[in-house]
Amino acid sequence: MGNIFDKSADQYSSIVDDAIKFSNKEQSFFTSIKSQLILKIINRVMPEKEAEVLDVGCGIGLIHTYLAPRLKRLEAIDSSEASIQQARKTCPDINYQVYDGGPLPYEDAQFDFSYTICVMHHVPPNDRQPFLKEMRRTLKPGGTAIIIEHNPINPVTQYVVRNCELDKDAILLTSGRCRKELTRAGFSQCSTNYFMFFPYEGAFFRTLEVGLGWLPMGAQYICIAKA
Repeated sequence: MGNIFDKSADQYSSIVDDAIKFSNKEQSFFTSIKSQLILKIINRVMPEKEAEVLDVGCGIGLIHTYLAPRLKRLEAIDSSEASIQQARKTCPDINYQVYDGGPLPYEDAQFDFSYTICVMHHVPPNDRQPFLKEMRRTLKPGGTAIIIEHNPINPVTQYVVRNCELDKDAILLTSGRCRKELTRAGFSQCSTNYFMFFPYEGAFFRTLEVGLGWLPMGAQYICIAKA
């Protein structure tokens, strides 16, 4: 996986923007929405300024400009060295690490929250359990895992994935499969919400998205589970 993103780290944003250009939005719009969802989940549990958070598979760190100023601690890892180098240029104060996709380079029970955004579909099915178990190991007891993924039921999502060169190795998983994988890895209280129904800004559409969170047709979904 690292090799795919090593080759495209300096063009990542333009590649994604090209894949979603039909929406008339740049990736920054969708990244902002994801950051709002993550912060909302954190604030349900504790004040965000007290939260220690790990980003697993951070890529070039586009979401970190939204999250880092709001959190007590944000650390991030990725298997792509070129992506990490790009991320360090944007957010030099964050502790970034390159890792080989094996055990996470952290002691047990280090973080209140651990999230991974559109990474699971790049993880080979046989490696999903080790991946999730490592996330669980680094979470404090009762800590929260957040998985954001493409929704394969959504035809627009299927179109975007087919036409994005970064997703050539993608094996999309449904929200149901994601919850089963989390449960097998020892997580509990797994739940799902769907989002990205509308590529529009404004309070009306954001409120409508919340109301439609139960409907399995959003372009993406978010799974939450407790360690």
